[in-house]
Amino acid sequence: MSRNVTDTVIIGAGPYGLSLAAHLRAAGRSLRIFGTPMDFWAKHMPRGMFLKSEGFASDLFDHDKTFTLKAFCAENGVPYRDIGLPVRLDTFIAYGLEFRRRHVPELENLQIVSLARSEAGFKLKTEAGETVEARRVVVAAGIMNFAYVPPELADLPNQEMAAFNRPYIPCT
Repeated sequence: MSRNVTDTVIIGAGPYGLSLAAHLRAAGRSLRIFGTPMDFWAKHMPRGMFLKSEGFASDLFDHDKTFTLKAFCAENGVPYRDIGLPVRLDTFIAYGLEFRRRHVPELENLQIVSLARSEAGFKLKTEAGETVEARRVVVAAGIMNFAYVPPELADLPNQEMAAFNRPYIPCT
């Protein structure tokens, strides 16, 4: 009985995971991508926030360079400038979700619950109980659970620590 081994599995469906999936797809590679699209941005960023990056620097990877943030904004009547007009969080999330629809249709809205080495490379298990084998795994899980708190600050109360973890929100 032959095993079906995927070339690359991507864990995470934010901007980096989606961009990598689009890149591999354009290169004809076998891949699977798991996660909830743009989840971190939608659930853990303050409403009304603006991105730090300028418009021209906020594109996801599109092999043909046709579905840029600028193109998305033009299609949807959203104000845009390459430089000097902050990108709204809700615009970026909507762009990421539309990018996913157009360029990463194979996204599986499932979480990976385990990852281990295997003969083929890696063995993963989804929350639905499926076992997936892959030669390579890319963890594009974002920054949510990886905050480093220096020992000198570890004893601060939570409300004071929150000040260190606030995203940049420019004044308008």
